[in-house]
Amino acid sequence: MCHEDAEAWRKARTLVRFRACSAPIVPGVPSAGSSPWERMGKDRERYASCFRAAVANDFRVPRRGTEVRMKSATQTAPAKLILLGEHAVVYGQPAIAVPLKRLCAEATVAPTACDEPVSVLLEDFERHSGQMLEQPGAGVWGTSFRIPPGVEMVSPDFLASPEAAPFIRLLELATAGSQIPRKGWRLQVRSRIPIGCGLGSSAAVCAASFRAIYAAFDLAFTPQQLAERVYETERILHGTPSGIDNTVIALEQPVVFQRGADLELLRMPAADAFLVVGYSGIRHRTREVVGDVRAAWEADRAAFDRIFDEVGRGSRAGAQAIETGDWKQLGELMDRNQALLERMGVSCGELEALIVAARKAGALGAKLSGAGRGGCMVALAANAEDAGRIKTALERAGAKMCIVSGMAR
Repeated sequence: MCHEDAEAWRKARTLVRFRACSAPIVPGVPSAGSSPWERMGKDRERYASCFRAAVANDFRVPRRGTEVRMKSATQTAPAKLILLGEHAVVYGQPAIAVPLKRLCAEATVAPTACDEPVSVLLEDFERHSGQMLEQPGAGVWGTSFRIPPGVEMVSPDFLASPEAAPFIRLLELATAGSQIPRKGWRLQVRSRIPIGCGLGSSAAVCAASFRAIYAAFDLAFTPQQLAERVYETERILHGTPSGIDNTVIALEQPVVFQRGADLELLRMPAADAFLVVGYSGIRHRTREVVGDVRAAWEADRAAFDRIFDEVGRGSRAGAQAIETGDWKQLGELMDRNQALLERMGVSCGELEALIVAARKAGALGAKLSGAGRGGCMVALAANAEDAGRIKTALERAGAKMCIVSGMAR
């Protein structure tokens, strides 16, 4: 194969991508009629060996002096929801979080020409503020960029979207060793998770991306290693993240998370309850809200430490209520948690209107979820019928998106 002939490789890859070569020249590859191959004229034979090798060798990416085998790979990661303990978890208290597998991010890694810098294509970003996309890859909005050689970090305003900034750090981490090249592949990211509403969008897209990269290069990793990598990217957007988003998304299991303590996986009871998530339509800024809480804590540590302690006790009681299926108790703890979040100054009128509507419709409890001042709230329903009524009430109260999910699945 003409490894040093970058132009030959690029054109061969174009033919592979479109599956456009005629069958007599490249046996086993479907013909697509009129093609770039036919337009090459006398140059066709020059690229024939490159094309055959690209098809036969599972898209091997050639590098100068060596070869790195890769394949196309697609991976997903779920959204997450905090049931109890947000904000206090940053200060050492426990919090409960669950994955929402009905909402996911998806990442695909595919080979490109061996001499092309790694590129990133982000789709489905920014326009989640008003309405959830029904299918990933709808392409309502996106940005693409290539990583310039020698760039170590890029500020959010350098790129078309703030959500693009963590991908610089992601690619630095992924290519830090010698196993993954910095040329010859592309990362494409799609997401159904609304941005800025407390569902872990940034952690999910980064988790899906790392999974796809490692799968493409056949590299093994543990859930804990994935959680640590995602945490490093989360710091770009959120400053001092709690660590709960990257952890629950990497494990895809309900957890009790506490900094400095062993992770606790929750045992779900046979009797299921339902969560109804309502999106206020207001995109919040996690880093800004977390910073405001820290400033308030620094101004009156004694008062806020008491609030955080009470939140932590509620999370512990909530974990026990979940494992025993005491949904009434869990609902009461959610209501109390909401009152404490209001004292922290992270609630807002739009969220509180949805919370009141859910309670009036029969919710066992309801509260905001995530950073607050926008984003989502969550209500607890005893059964599927109650969940349906709560969902209808939230939609009538102005929720821009509603999701119903079983606690145990």
